[in-house]
Amino acid sequence: MQWFRPHEIWKGQEPRIYENGIEPSDVNQGYLGNCYFLASLSALAEFPERIEALFCTKEVNKAGIYAMNFFINGIKQVVIVDDLIPCRVFANSVKPIFANSKSHELWVILLEKAWAKLHGSYKRSESGYPYFSMSHITGVPSQRFLHDDVTTGKIPSINNEADFYEQIKKAD
Repeated sequence: MQWFRPHEIWKGQEPRIYENGIEPSDVNQGYLGNCYFLASLSALAEFPERIEALFCTKEVNKAGIYAMNFFINGIKQVVIVDDLIPCRVFANSVKPIFANSKSHELWVILLEKAWAKLHGSYKRSESGYPYFSMSHITGVPSQRFLHDDVTTGKIPSINNEADFYEQIKKAD
């Protein structure tokens, strides 16, 4: 693993924080087991303005410093990261090891790096639940509903599958 800045990875392409819209399909998981966090980003990307609101720094800058909003115990906290990206070097190319987007957009990479910073390292940000990460990126309480109980086969705290589906529709 080596660390590179965006212009070193995407030679000839101008990196952008986001470009041509923010879409759920922008989120690509890399070699880190943080799908719970990336699922939250992908879900939130259905509302691009919510992703844009996470960024205090709205444009790529030469200093390579970016500020983003997260919520710790419901209180907005600014998290600052640089744009050094952990990468793998191949014969003719450099590719980010962890999350990335479908092009030379930085929003996924920077948010993942900020999330890792909140946890102390990329490794410590592995394994979790989307409701946990969602509350940290939206600032609102989140909860999870188990759709079945492996021991009884029953849906806990929801009377039936139709009620479960209604809870999902309300949450969306």
